[in-house]
Amino acid sequence: MRLIVDCYNVLHATMPPVLAGLDEAGLCRALARTTWASHPGGISRGNAAGAGIVVVADGRPKPLRAVESPVPEVELVFAGQTPGSHRSADDLIIQLINQHSAPRRLTVVSSDRQIRAAARRRKARDLSSDDFIDKLVDQLRRHAHGPPPPDRPDVAPLPPEHVERWKEHFGLATDATPPEPAGASQAAPASSTPPAAHARFAESVDAHAIADLEHDIGMDTIRRSIAAGRYVVAIDDGGVVGVLRFEMIWESVPFISLVFVSPPHRGRGHSRRMLDALCAHLRRLEHTTLMSSSRQDEPTPQRWHAHMGFVPNGRFDQLPGQPVPEMIFALTL
Repeated sequence: MRLIVDCYNVLHATMPPVLAGLDEAGLCRALARTTWASHPGGISRGNAAGAGIVVVADGRPKPLRAVESPVPEVELVFAGQTPGSHRSADDLIIQLINQHSAPRRLTVVSSDRQIRAAARRRKARDLSSDDFIDKLVDQLRRHAHGPPPPDRPDVAPLPPEHVERWKEHFGLATDATPPEPAGASQAAPASSTPPAAHARFAESVDAHAIADLEHDIGMDTIRRSIAAGRYVVAIDDGGVVGVLRFEMIWESVPFISLVFVSPPHRGRGHSRRMLDALCAHLRRLEHTTLMSSSRQDEPTPQRWHAHMGFVPNGRFDQLPGQPVPEMIFALTL
């Protein structure tokens, strides 16, 4: 290989409009249209020197997202699915650097200090994520080859057992077809009633609705977080009425950073539905704990955490610009 990319370190960086909404599959497609992809290959397809591009992501594939690269010039590797004990992309990237037989020909893309230090120790070239994004945009504008990427990324279908589990969770009909009532000759007319209230991971079309509920961050950040699978939304009356945003702290621990439900829709179980959807997703990824927090002088969020099954797990006493402690809560998955 000649290029290793720290996937989420890049996707969580500030993106120019031309790359807004980029996800794992989109990053692979973009790289395939650059001069970096002149020699296809990867860690499982190439020779010992390894010509080609490898994009390394944390954890395992997200629901309805790419499970492998959609283009042959780029290999997409999820650290949580590789053999051995690697649970983070950082560990796997450092191992690839150390095992590379021609590190002076290697370029490593990440803003992580440990990764960049590992690259420099082996005399490989290192690029920060911001510098890489600038070079990627420049290549796509000046040197891109091959057909443009499709408007919509490929997605991986859920396994049948996951489909049935979601159907059961939301009270939907199973594949079994009930017997037709005697004397029935025509199908009942389609109901115009909006679908029942439910929660799901956010999609790109939800960006403006999320922005109406979360005013403190910009649209570009919202779109990047949607692409990274960091939003769960509550749906009722045919629209988005609530939002839950989470992050990965220390690159391995899920942490809720926002729960908000539109005031007219509160008291209807929307926050519980969003939390349940997130917990089901995290359990499939084999996470064992979900963290959250609230200020010590905010009794309502603390009651919500207790009601949802969180337990106190310490506090931060001296956060910049916050005169009261931040209470930490943990939920066992």
